[in-house]
Amino acid sequence: MNISKSLPYHNMKTPCFRTFSYYIEKQMYDVKTNGISVNNNKIRVLIAFVTGDMPALSKMSNHVDHTAYYSCMWCYVKGRYSPECRCILFNGGINEHPRTDESYLNDIYNVQRYGYRDHYGIKGEANISLLIDTID
Repeated sequence: MNISKSLPYHNMKTPCFRTFSYYIEKQMYDVKTNGISVNNNKIRVLIAFVTGDMPALSKMSNHVDHTAYYSCMWCYVKGRYSPECRCILFNGGINEHPRTDESYLNDIYNVQRYGYRDHYGIKGEANISLLIDTID
């Protein structure tokens, strides 16, 4: 991706994700809403998923950083701090306490309703939630 020097985040040391992603989300939402035109035919566009490295995915999904106690996006296993390596270590796996769509929505509700900074790693509704299409 080419980052234009005229955009407001160009001179920031660490840009705010919302500022950075606003321009991309706006373009993606326009394509999702209006589709694209190919040979005078309008084609509907569905966005099935977004990918990135773990720090980027954490920001896009409004999840705690990948070094936090509840950093796994797929389970509720809590990490423990290790003074030897000065990092968070995890025992167990995603099959022990998996996150579900229902539990994810419940975590968002708890953050919004009770004003928690985060609830089991969820900081609120995903920044890109309006862009992703789900198939029931």
